[in-house]
Amino acid sequence: MNARPLRALWVTCEWPSPDAPQRVPFLVQRATFLRRAGVDLEVFAFRGAGRPARYLAARRACALRLADARAAGRPFDLIDAQWGQSAMAVPTRRAGAPLVVTFRGSDLEGLPDARGRDTLRGHLLRALSRRAARRADAWVLVADHLRLRLPRAAPSLVATVPSGVDRARFRPLDIDARAAARRASPLLRDFAPDARLVVFAASPANPIKRFDLARAAVDRLPARLGARLVVLQDVDHADVPRTMAACDALLMTSRHEGSPNVVKEALACGLPVVATDVGDVRARFGDAPGCRVVDGPVDALRARLATQLEALLASGARADPAWAAALDEAALTDRLIDVYRRVAARGARESTHDG
Repeated sequence: MNARPLRALWVTCEWPSPDAPQRVPFLVQRATFLRRAGVDLEVFAFRGAGRPARYLAARRACALRLADARAAGRPFDLIDAQWGQSAMAVPTRRAGAPLVVTFRGSDLEGLPDARGRDTLRGHLLRALSRRAARRADAWVLVADHLRLRLPRAAPSLVATVPSGVDRARFRPLDIDARAAARRASPLLRDFAPDARLVVFAASPANPIKRFDLARAAVDRLPARLGARLVVLQDVDHADVPRTMAACDALLMTSRHEGSPNVVKEALACGLPVVATDVGDVRARFGDAPGCRVVDGPVDALRARLATQLEALLASGARADPAWAAALDEAALTDRLIDVYRRVAARGARESTHDG
């Protein structure tokens, strides 16, 4: 007789909504893979937007959901709060299931303003995340360097499980398929067929992403390269792989990141990458052919990007997608399920002991 499926509750302050259906695609992807792997996953989503009243309302609603699950004889084996601040919505008393907190970067790095200065909101976010860390039964980090931002006293289970890439969807296109994808894409079809398209995959309004730096780097490229900046924003995530693979390079100019998925997705599509030295980019991809990690001003970014595009013009050189193989979403999901099973088993033992 098969054991019942592992039952998990995600508590998250970020999730797609009717007004923002493309929000957090990496999180939706992970949820999809968990369910495919047999996890009985329920998502409790709310929109905190930095408002304490919303978090209090979410905590009450979450407590009711947990109580209803217990009353129905279908309690959760564990709770996973996505981002440290989401743990505020998990009842402070023992909720009948162990608490995992997944730290994703901004919750521990803070929220700088447009000039890179720390903000009061960023200070508060870090403080709340460290508080969540102290009450968690396990930590999941998307990148190793985030451990330095957490309290020294750690739970017995700490795992690094980055977001991964669905390599069945994010893959290179041959030259004819790239041309066809450009013609089919509303975002790309108006560019000249021989333009070198450089992807900026973030909202220009987000100061952490530093769109102005990307814009300046592309504007200063030699005219012979024919480079154009493409802002990949609010595109249906189903269309992102072909749109990205139809371009020629990715430029990431973020001030900080946890473990940026756009770099992984670009490399999986064969796109050369020029990225600032943030998060785990250098550690994971610093030696990857076609990836250049830059720690410097706009001219350094421009020079590296020019080198990548020159190589593309000279020989059609693209990045090696094999470098994304270690970040296959299916394998990383299996690693997370192993963490979940260990946490759930420990919670079951403690519950039996308490009883």
